[in-house]
Amino acid sequence: MRTLATHEPTRHEIELRHDDGRAYLVGYVARTTGQALRETVQEPERWAAITRITGRDAFAIVNPRSVAEGYRQAGWTLRYSGHTQRDRRSTGELPFILDAKLEPGS
Repeated sequence: MRTLATHEPTRHEIELRHDDGRAYLVGYVARTTGQALRETVQEPERWAAITRITGRDAFAIVNPRSVAEGYRQAGWTLRYSGHTQRDRRSTGELPFILDAKLEPGS
């Protein structure tokens, strides 16, 4: 598990979640803005993992006026989860998207 010192700034979790409950950690960011969300998911390694897991190479914005709703496509949502990195220290992190293994039939 990653560690976080108490003097570090709050980092907000970005998740990839399917309607069936599967969820992955995309990353943590300091700002909850549309730009931070886009920049994080568009990093080449992360985007390749998102595409591999979801089978989708494009996501549509849910609500241009609300960053919190994120992007959605075919049952998958990319969004801020509402959790912070500090929260996840005690509740456990989601599987990191770059470490995710595909299960047969997924």
